[in-house]
Amino acid sequence: MNYYGGGVGGPIWVPWLYDGRTKKTFFYYTFAGIRNLQPANVGLMSVPTALERQGDFSQSYTTQTVGGVLTQYPIQIYDPNTWNYDGLGDRQQFPGNKINRPLDSEAVAYLNLIPLPEGPSNGSGTDTNNYTKNENQNDKFAGSTLRLDQNWNDKNKSFLDLRYNNWSEISYDPFGPNPPYVYANGLLQTRSNRGFTLDHTIILKPNLVADLRYTISGWRGVSTNPSAGISQTTLGFPTSFAAQSQFPSIPQVNGIVSGSENGGLGTSTNSYTHDENQDITADLTQTFKGHNLKYGFEYLIQQEGAGGLGASGGQFTFGTNWTTPNPNQTAASNQGEDLASMLLGLPTSGTIPTNATAFWSQRYTGFYVQDDWRKTSKLTINLGLRWDYQRPLTERYNRYYSKFNPGLAQPAVTTPAQAAYSANVLGGNATTGSAATGYALLQQYRPAASSFVVTGGIEYAGTGGTSRYVNNASWKWFQPRLGFAYRLLNDTVVRGGLGRFVQGEFYTSMASQSGYSASTPFQGTTNNYETIATTWDNPFPNGLVPQTGDSLGSLTNVGSTTSYVDPNVGRNYIDTASFSVQQQVKKEYVVEVGAVYNKTHGEWIGWPTNIPSTPAWYAAYTPTFASNGLPVATLAGNQQVSNPFKGVPYITNGTQNNSTIAASQLLNPSPLNGTITDNRGDGRVYYYALNATVQRRLRNGFSIIQVFTWGKSITENGLYGPLIAERVNKTLNSGDHKLHYTLTPIYQLPFGRGKLFDKNAGKLTDELIGGWEVTGQYNFESGTPLVLPTNSAFFQGGDPALGSKKNGQQWFNTSKFAAFPTKNTTPTALAAYPSWTGVLNLPGAQYTPPSSSASPQNGVYQDFATWGTYNETTFGNIRNPYTNNVNLGLRKSFQLIEGISFQLRLDAFNAFNHPTFGGIDTTPGDAYFGALSGTSPSGLAQANSPRRIELGGTLRF
Repeated sequence: MNYYGGGVGGPIWVPWLYDGRTKKTFFYYTFAGIRNLQPANVGLMSVPTALERQGDFSQSYTTQTVGGVLTQYPIQIYDPNTWNYDGLGDRQQFPGNKINRPLDSEAVAYLNLIPLPEGPSNGSGTDTNNYTKNENQNDKFAGSTLRLDQNWNDKNKSFLDLRYNNWSEISYDPFGPNPPYVYANGLLQTRSNRGFTLDHTIILKPNLVADLRYTISGWRGVSTNPSAGISQTTLGFPTSFAAQSQFPSIPQVNGIVSGSENGGLGTSTNSYTHDENQDITADLTQTFKGHNLKYGFEYLIQQEGAGGLGASGGQFTFGTNWTTPNPNQTAASNQGEDLASMLLGLPTSGTIPTNATAFWSQRYTGFYVQDDWRKTSKLTINLGLRWDYQRPLTERYNRYYSKFNPGLAQPAVTTPAQAAYSANVLGGNATTGSAATGYALLQQYRPAASSFVVTGGIEYAGTGGTSRYVNNASWKWFQPRLGFAYRLLNDTVVRGGLGRFVQGEFYTSMASQSGYSASTPFQGTTNNYETIATTWDNPFPNGLVPQTGDSLGSLTNVGSTTSYVDPNVGRNYIDTASFSVQQQVKKEYVVEVGAVYNKTHGEWIGWPTNIPSTPAWYAAYTPTFASNGLPVATLAGNQQVSNPFKGVPYITNGTQNNSTIAASQLLNPSPLNGTITDNRGDGRVYYYALNATVQRRLRNGFSIIQVFTWGKSITENGLYGPLIAERVNKTLNSGDHKLHYTLTPIYQLPFGRGKLFDKNAGKLTDELIGGWEVTGQYNFESGTPLVLPTNSAFFQGGDPALGSKKNGQQWFNTSKFAAFPTKNTTPTALAAYPSWTGVLNLPGAQYTPPSSSASPQNGVYQDFATWGTYNETTFGNIRNPYTNNVNLGLRKSFQLIEGISFQLRLDAFNAFNHPTFGGIDTTPGDAYFGALSGTSPSGLAQANSPRRIELGGTLRF
């Protein structure tokens, strides 16, 4: 990394025209630049092997640890064109697990953008962690500031501050920065900031001073991928598909590699943001007897222009649905393969967006009064009150909605769907066969067609009486503050305070531009992956969902809402209290011990709504068994039944094209929707800490600062347990750092002229031995708590910590956890489960498979759909590795001539090259469950930056 820059200042002087020395006009200009090229995001990725890219999965495998035994299971792939070849819905396995027909040409071209593995896998799967990231972070920064000061007279002075900087970065390129691999992954970012401040100060009276200030700040950012702008046709896609994109781009693909930086491959980002803030402030400062009074006003205009094309070339996810034995049954972990689906040209899901732009605005007004009252020579009291009003966000052209009315009836959708429900579901057209349990479920828990009513609709801003505001306005934000400082003894001061602080917000995420933006789903199947409807070759043959604006009103994309924000959600605010004692020891030491408590209100909690009744939910997901203990392969709620919404108008999420639908969805109060999340400001975060600071002021060339913090952060802003439980989880914050210690010394070496040693040194000697300074910083920070699978796997209970016995291969007591059995967990493996799991007492545990090749291998794998516990997920003594870092610096100062000096700096960051590891595997059943980096010791990935040495210089004049 290279830093460079400088500054120059003085009076403005133009010969024969202007003399700033007499007119009291001064300037100061600075320039700074950074060039940085360094490794980033080191670690391992998983990429397909050479054989797999050819459609050959004969050598591919996955693993699972059961009862402490790591077992390999060969990957099995099935031909999607052979559905129901046996009359039971099953597919035929590809002979030898090799695709025996021509591979999809677009998939082959796409895989050429991904490098081959660099080594073998870590043993937990065919291609697990077989590629080392080759990622660099390349930054460029340049910035300038210019300040002009004018002293008009003894009572008036002004300054003008101008600033500009520009930053660009190429990063997130684990395959390297060069084509063609950079097109699969990479991120290009630019940021520019500009602004000016005009300030004028007036001395109205000897005890009354006014300050007026006007500031404009602008920020522009662009984020894109290297593959944006490259047509899909370069990979062999048809011109008709490329023409549907807002912007030509290589499609984003998910599910083929793991460890990619952008969550997938290809173009996921193509966006810009342009912010501009105008801030007007007026402040008065008045002194009166023992009072120092301050009055203030602020008016802030915030504006943002934004546009995001996103995955404009289309986004596709490849899963195992097409290559498992039966699409209507839960497959074993080794059945089906994501890459095989890609090579067959069969995405599991996908979308292509057509997105609108927006111009957001918000106004803020605030007033405050503050009194710093020196009541006695020992006691100072601080009293303050602030009130502000933040007008809610608006969009200039009302191209959005933020209000969702969950109770709004939709007769245009209900009427035809209700008739189809009555005829095709309640009419019992499938009272026998595998789907019978799905129909029976609905006939029992939704027997009246009159209850089959679609509700819920969006309300566009500025239409039909709906407010233009994103959320409801609030005028209640009074923020009192109280503080004091008391000199208890000559060298002892006690301080404390209470206050409420309301956060300013600019949340465009609360609004949706649905209608003005549109998303067209990829419709690969209309009958739950039984037969193929559309392939990757021409993914959107029927065109795209149109951009209708607000013309359809509440019928816009009806049934597509998955979440909304309560209009009364309000702003976050913090109540805080602090207390500290400061003691001076001798002359150079100051010791301070204090405590702080913060309570944050208004955190969002996502409450699930539109969920079925508890009895219906249990009936949908409780397994049933044959007389021999064999569980029914598909739970009643997962059974596909006739879709009442097929062909119904105004539905655009793909449901209108499907012939079947899961029975469980039709149990929801509004049967067109799945679960809808209502985000309310009910959450809280608590933080309390003990702080201790020891400071030695600079004396004899030596100073030191030590800071110690012990704290705890608790969150109450999430839910856990089964879907129907809606229980708030109050737990240790996953970002909590319990201990934090920092030591920062500075020592000016006592050599040279005027110093302890050789204080009468000559000029040359002084240049050699004088002016040396050593600096350092030691930082220790405890790791954040691990989030453990106490509610998603068998958990014995108690404390899973190992204390001093933990190591890189077992960071916590993994024997307290056991993965839920899967479909291919054998009776032998099931018998090896610890007795505390109770697995052998579960329904279906006595089932015995007729052969070792039968599927399933046990009768309990379905028993966990309604599993629910309320165990803690974080433990204060089970944390990620701590941070233990030392930075060292060496300085040498040279006095060149009178008033001009130069300092040479040498800094070593992470000087001892101490690695920090992370990524602890918390998935029971994985080969390296509980291990650092989720891998073997030879595959550990350093999470922090390695040692970095910088050389710099500063010229002062």
